[in-house]
Amino acid sequence: VIICFFFCLFYVFVFFFLMIRRPPRSTLFPYTTLFRSVTGNNTVGGLIGYNEAPSSNAFNSYSKCEVTGVGNVGGFVGTAGSSSTISNSYSTGNVTRKSGTDTAIGGFCGYGNAGAPTIQYCYSTGSVIYAGTANANPTDKGFIGFKAAGIYTSNYFNATVSNQSTDAGATAKTTAQMKTQSTFAGWNFSTVWEIIAGNVPRLKNNREANSSSVTTAALSKNIELNLQTATEVNN
Repeated sequence: VIICFFFCLFYVFVFFFLMIRRPPRSTLFPYTTLFRSVTGNNTVGGLIGYNEAPSSNAFNSYSKCEVTGVGNVGGFVGTAGSSSTISNSYSTGNVTRKSGTDTAIGGFCGYGNAGAPTIQYCYSTGSVIYAGTANANPTDKGFIGFKAAGIYTSNYFNATVSNQSTDAGATAKTTAQMKTQSTFAGWNFSTVWEIIAGNVPRLKNNREANSSSVTTAALSKNIELNLQTATEVNN
């Protein structure tokens, strides 16, 4: 009986120790997507569709996806929900509204809702396109498509590449400025970010690596994901 008691006590201790030490399952830290394109309808992002605390937060992550959808579409996240946080992350893929009239289409985030999300120390470089509308592409969606509320701190987008000139949640910069460390006010270039001469910032603990020679496709609930053979260069 005594031996059984101590065995039970030991397993209870191990269980609670692991629960305390385990990071929240909802936190992406760091994370990236290997998919080359994501196509859906509403709430579509290169890495995250819907981001809402306490269900999810993202840190030190990136997406290189080409993203296509109808509404709430962003290069990194489709919808930044209530009290969620996205920090030290970036997206480089183009964002396309394939149909409709929704304007919550942004280079990094489609829709920042009224629940006060936080997006800080992030950037995007992809263009924003309204498909099928001649000469009607937006010019004010470089980072976020629609900002209902929230805290947006020291975010940037490449105005030269994205063909966007203004944005409510980030500051427009030229390609040359995006490759200059002094552009990124308040960013941690000691332990989080780094700039290799002639390139935009990259994450020290989540560097872009060469992708494997794999081709796959999946289709589920109107979401299409494609991973194509490609070589990602550390730049």
